[in-house]
Amino acid sequence: MNCGLNQVAVKPKTWPEEEMEMMRDKVIWLVGTECPPGKEEEYHEWYKTIHIPMLLKVPGVRDATRYEIMRPSPAYPRFLAIHSLESEDRAYTIEQDPKLLEARRERIQRWGETGITVSRAYYRLIST
Repeated sequence: MNCGLNQVAVKPKTWPEEEMEMMRDKVIWLVGTECPPGKEEEYHEWYKTIHIPMLLKVPGVRDATRYEIMRPSPAYPRFLAIHSLESEDRAYTIEQDPKLLEARRERIQRWGETGITVSRAYYRLIST
């Protein structure tokens, strides 16, 4: 089913061996969130100015990119943050990192235990 979208054939990119070696350990950390109704502006300001800077101090977190769902569905969170991690090993140890725990404590202090609904998942790169 086309859904009205143009289909384009894309030639797979070939990567130099050194880039492939760097990407072998590439892991993304997905964090889906829902914020309290009517608090979106405050939430975005807090996320941008306080939460992301705290997360970027966590060793192994390379970056943070945020998205908002285009077609809302109860099956998916409204907001999604994607963080690149430096290695697959880091995905197994990051949950106990003191700087990450500090960022979570700050979130709970600011929004309460149930103020922001959060779901997390880690994905490793399997193909480009």
